[in-house]
Amino acid sequence: MNATTPPHRANQIEWQIWADELRHAPQQAVSDLLRGAACISPFERAAPHEFLLAILPRSSRSVSRALLGEPTPTPPEPDPTADLPSCLDAGLHAWLLAQRQAPLPPAHKLGAYAAQVCEALQWPLYFTLPQTRTALNADQERWLPWLQSLVITPCRAPERDYLQLLTFI
Repeated sequence: MNATTPPHRANQIEWQIWADELRHAPQQAVSDLLRGAACISPFERAAPHEFLLAILPRSSRSVSRALLGEPTPTPPEPDPTADLPSCLDAGLHAWLLAQRQAPLPPAHKLGAYAAQVCEALQWPLYFTLPQTRTALNADQERWLPWLQSLVITPCRAPERDYLQLLTFI
């Protein structure tokens, strides 16, 4: 935070500012998170899906039971993050479509790019993201060739993550 930080943001934790960005520009916020450019303190050392598990409401998870070591929630306070799963869904859906339509990055950047796509394809396994799941399921003949072009090694194969996702849709 600096002298130019708006007063309404001065008391927010950085991840809450990212959450506001997700509400207003979902695709950009998803892109920033996947690229590692999002300011998400105090979760900066977490993988993107781990960060999302920490901030999104438990009800948005595919498996809604408590994770090992997770504190028991204390309802009935209204959850200030209740709207984030739908924003994440819209942002991820838009990000994936934009990536599929964009030219591939240069070969020396393909590994990092494929890792971002692999991470993105894991999110619908963790969270209920109906818009993203529907798009990935409905357009398989366009997704598969694009994802196959990103395979670098068997360990980093977006196509494999996509096929795994389809088994759960």
